[in-house]
Amino acid sequence: MEDAWNLVDRLRVWLDDNAVQGKVSNLTLLQVLKIAEEFGGVAEAIHGATGANPRKGASHTWEDVHTGLCDVIASTTLTLKVCAFDEENAAQTEPNAMPLMRVLKIAEEFGEVAEAISGATGMSPRTGATWDDVRTELCDLIVTAMLALKTLTPDAEKLLDERLDYLVKRVVPG
Repeated sequence: MEDAWNLVDRLRVWLDDNAVQGKVSNLTLLQVLKIAEEFGGVAEAIHGATGANPRKGASHTWEDVHTGLCDVIASTTLTLKVCAFDEENAAQTEPNAMPLMRVLKIAEEFGEVAEAISGATGMSPRTGATWDDVRTELCDLIVTAMLALKTLTPDAEKLLDERLDYLVKRVVPG
């Protein structure tokens, strides 16, 4: 088997040849969002492996979780290898980068929720975190996601109402 960094270099060459063209800073944002996508796959696999989603049941295995974690590592390693993290490229942000930044901000807020939960449960060194802190961070996450949606569409409230209605009809009997 090839060395991990050689494999990452091969992925980088493929990405360079096939990625959407744009400003370096936007490509960096998109690559970081790819990490979030892979993490979402891990979260879905954990729900499936534990049967935590009553609608789907046991839809995944722990091997799916392991594979997803490898995908997170690969995407993060590739991001570290391909993305330019410097002030010169940051200044080249395209006008359409604001929606990407708003979506990326969701990841930051999610991290703060996770940190607060770790502190409230005693699983991390964060001192003084309470369940009220968790609720506050969840509210921040809601606001941030709503700002991202409103940045992308003027129909944000209508879309949210429709989606909530759909989800209730999909899972709640009657």
